[in-house]
This record gives sequence, C-alpha cells and structure tokens, in this order.
Amino acid sequence: MGHGERRRHARILSQLGMSAGTANHRLRVQIMFMLVVKAGLDECHVCGERIESAGLLSIEHKKPWEGRDATLFWDLDNIAFSHRRCNVTQNLNGGGLNKKVGPDGTAWCTEHKDFLPLALFNIARGRRLGVEGYCKICMSKVRKSRPARRVGNRLLGSRVTGSPPDFESGAAQAHV
Repeated sequence: MGHGERRRHARILSQLGMSAGTANHRLRVQIMFMLVVKAGLDECHVCGERIESAGLLSIEHKKPWEGRDATLFWDLDNIAFSHRRCNVTQNLNGGGLNKKVGPDGTAWCTEHKDFLPLALFNIARGRRLGVEGYCKICMSKVRKSRPARRVGNRLLGSRVTGSPPDFESGAAQAHV
C-alpha cells in the first residue's frame, strides 16, 4: 500500500469513524433493509415478529443447505429474512436446531462447558441470548491470550502504553 493510499484510508477512517470496507458493508445492509421493508418482507421467518432495524436483519435459508445440497444456498426461493437472534445454525442431521438449551436464566459457557447464571456473562446484543459465548472470567482469559491487533491507528488487546504510533514516518514503536 503506497503512501497516498494510506493517507486516503486514514482520511476515510477519520471522516466515517470506521474503515471503508466496514462502512460499505453497513451501507449495503441498510439498503437491503430499506428494500426488505418496501417489499413487505420485514416479518421474521422464524418468530413472525416485525424486524425493526437493519442491525437486526439476517438472511435465513428456509431449508438447510450445509452438507446437503449447495444449490439450496443459491436458490432465492429458499431465502427469507429473520432477526439475527432467530437465525440459528441448522443441525446437519434432519434440520433440528443445533443449540444448547439450559434452565431459564442461564447461558452456556464454551470454556466451562456448563450452564452458568446470565449475570456472569457480558452483554452481546447480536447473540441469541444477548450474552457472550464465554462467561466474564473465561472471556478475560481469552482476551489476554489473543495477540494485539491494530484498528485504525490504535493497538487493541495489548498492554502497551504511550502515544499511538506515527504511521506517516513509519515509526511504529511501542513503549512497554
């Protein structure tokens, strides 16, 4: 990536508050939601309730295609719209739901491999129960084990202190 292209990406990030790719994806979702509403297709295929916003919209395959027939993936007659929370992975055996259902007020912790009280989980609006897949303790361990990653000019997930790196000069040194 050349110097001019880096500056353009930085301008877009500064102006939109996100990368161009993220912005384009969000714009496409908003356009699709507008067209879904105009066509009267904004009723969730799963629960029957109205889909209220673009952030809740998900494309649903009426018949599962994985492990069965790839043509079902592309078949537009097999497409409906649902809430993101209602769109769950279909089990490869017979189309039953592939999810763990525990007692009320609990969620499955992937690390503990057990149902724990909902209060032990961080909120995650896009997920089926509205909580992360790991409890707070396990999520903390998972985050600490992940390598640092860069979003814009910020270094996330690291224990680095000091000022952000200067991308223009190429001096990306962190102070530990």
